[in-house]
Amino acid sequence: MGTTKVTLRQRLLPSGKITLYFDFYPPLRDPHSRKYVRHEYLGIYLVNKPRFQSDKDANKEKIAQAEAIRSERELAIIRGQYDFLDKTKLKMDFLAYFKTKLDTKDQKWIRVYDHFSNYCGGVCKMGDITVPFCEGFREYLLNAKQLKHPDSGQKLYDVSLFRLKGTYQFTRHLYLRGIVQYDSSQKQVVSDILASLTLIPETVLHIGYGAVRERQEDPLANRLDGLRSSTVWRSIKRSFFFKAGYRFRF
Repeated sequence: MGTTKVTLRQRLLPSGKITLYFDFYPPLRDPHSRKYVRHEYLGIYLVNKPRFQSDKDANKEKIAQAEAIRSERELAIIRGQYDFLDKTKLKMDFLAYFKTKLDTKDQKWIRVYDHFSNYCGGVCKMGDITVPFCEGFREYLLNAKQLKHPDSGQKLYDVSLFRLKGTYQFTRHLYLRGIVQYDSSQKQVVSDILASLTLIPETVLHIGYGAVRERQEDPLANRLDGLRSSTVWRSIKRSFFFKAGYRFRF
């Protein structure tokens, strides 16, 4: 029997939404239950017949997310790792697991745990951790109210993050993405540009550039008697990214 092929498929639900799922052929055998598994539903949904550009863009992003997961599944199958089939692990308490890791971590981890608990309402299973769920938590952090100390009632920290993201789809295979983010705690601006060409899944070409600029004291400001700002933006890190992949079939 050859390697199982993982195909991303769509199914229209009675609610009118479209659910994404994987079709395994030949079927996979769960090493725990010894049962054969043909489908895996991702918990990712598309808008059916989108009329607005925002819905079309959201559908494209969700399909791209599903394709990324599909690549992970194929790699796991090649390696003989089938943990993603074990549904009992998906029912485990993620919050309880998260809490066991706090003993050796600093206060930032504890604050993240508190925010995460607020975000999920105090209940979160392993199976709830999906790409849309994590993206929702990221949006929650960008807009969440600051936590306060349980005794003093004072703010634990004061950090502002401003993020701007833009994507332009030249063709169905080629797109350009730009991200600019400002972190008030680090006084840094992070910029990232990525050009991506995907001919077929796993046959890709990615080229990117990233830079970090930091606001620093200007040693020349005092010499010029206040004629220029006392701080300047300086580039402290630059990086280039290149990735090419070609899929062979045997």
